[in-house]
Amino acid sequence: MLLLLPSRSRREKPATLWRPYLSFSISRKIITVYGATGNQGGSVVNSLLENKSGDLKIRGITRDPDSDKSQALAARGVDIVKGDGLSKEQMLEAFQGTWTVFLNSNSVDPALHQPGGITENNHGKEVVDAAFEAGVEVLIYSGSASSAKITNGSITSAGMDEKYLVSDAKTKGFKSAVNVGTGWYMENHFNPEVAGLLGGLPYAEDEDGCLTLAMPNWGGDNTIPFISIGDDYGDTVHGGFSQLATPEELVAAVQKASGKNSRFNEVKDWTTIETHGEPEIETVKNLFGFVQYTGGRFFGVPSDVTLSKKLKAAATTAKGRPASDGKLTTVEQFAKKALSAEVGESESLRMMMHALLYEINGHEVENKHYQYSLLGIGQGAIEVLDEASEHSTDNDIFATTGSGWHFIKYSK
Repeated sequence: MLLLLPSRSRREKPATLWRPYLSFSISRKIITVYGATGNQGGSVVNSLLENKSGDLKIRGITRDPDSDKSQALAARGVDIVKGDGLSKEQMLEAFQGTWTVFLNSNSVDPALHQPGGITENNHGKEVVDAAFEAGVEVLIYSGSASSAKITNGSITSAGMDEKYLVSDAKTKGFKSAVNVGTGWYMENHFNPEVAGLLGGLPYAEDEDGCLTLAMPNWGGDNTIPFISIGDDYGDTVHGGFSQLATPEELVAAVQKASGKNSRFNEVKDWTTIETHGEPEIETVKNLFGFVQYTGGRFFGVPSDVTLSKKLKAAATTAKGRPASDGKLTTVEQFAKKALSAEVGESESLRMMMHALLYEINGHEVENKHYQYSLLGIGQGAIEVLDEASEHSTDNDIFATTGSGWHFIKYSK
C-alpha cells in the first residue's frame, strides 16, 4: 500500500482515444495497462517490455498522452491511449482487442472523494464491466483484503474495503481473474512527503540528531510485507511482496546506507495518529489498526514470500535471463539505492523541494523545526535555494513547491 498526499487538482474533461489500433499485429496478444504511468502500472509495463517472446503488445491507458512519462513509454514501443476511467464508452473502445487487462484504481483521485460522487469501488466495477463487455479474457486487479469483513466491522479502512469490493467482482465471467495485491511500499519510507509523517527517517533528524522512524507496530511478529514497486511488483504480475522485515530492520538498513544514527520509536496507540481530515492518511491509520487486530496478517492470511520468489524467477526467465538472477529486493538493497551518494545535486534538490510535511501545509506551523540532511546537496544548490526564497535567514531556509511553504533547516 502506498501513502500519497495528492494535490487537489481538477480532473480533465473526458478524453478521446489518442490513436487507432490498426497497426497491431493480429498474432500478438495485447496487454492493456490501466494507469500505465502510475507506480504500479509503470512497474508492470517496464517488466512486460523486457519479455523476449515477441508474443505481446503493450497498450497503456493514460489521461495525458503528452506527459513526459507517456512519451517515454511511447518511445519504448508502448501504444499510448488517451482515456478517462470515468467514461465507460472510452474504456470499451480502449479495451477492444485486449487479451489481458491490468487494473489499479487510483484511491487518491480527487474525483473519488467528492460528496455524492462516485466511489472507488463503483468506479472500479465500471472499468471491470467495460473490460468484460469488450471481450477481455484475463483480468489482473491490484486489490486488497477487506478490513471490515475480516474484523467483523470492528475496523474499517476505506482504501482496503473499496478495493476489496472491486476485486470481489472478479467472478464476472472472465476466463481468468487474479487479485494481485501489494504489500507495504518500500518507496513510502524514501518519499520525503511520507517520511515527514513517519518521524522523518531517512531525511529529517530529530532533536537528538537521530533519524527516527515513528509508526505503530505491525502486529504479530511485527514483520511488514514490504514490496519494492519499481523493482519487483511488475515481475510478480508478469500479491506480491519482496521481503518480510521489521521496522527495526528497516531502520538498520537506513543507518547502514546513510551512516547516521537511526532508531525506531513505536507509536503505542494507532488511534492517536492525526489525519487532519485527509482520507489517504485515515486509510493508513486504520490499516495499522487492522494489522494489529489480525496479528500482522495484511492480506488476511499469513504473509509468505514463497510465491513472490517463484513469480520473480519466472518473469526473469521470460526476459531471457537465468531464473537465478531473479532475486527480490531487500530493504537493505533498497535503502542503499535510494540513499546512494551517487544521487546528483539536481535530484537531491528536487527531493528536498518536494519534502511536504503535512503540519507545515497549514497545520501547526509554529515551533515546528525539521532538520534535513541535504544528501549530496552542495553549496551551489543551497545558494540556488537562498536566491529563490525571500524567507531565508543565515541558518534557515524556506522553499516552496506550490502547495505551501516547507521549512528546511541546515547548518552552513
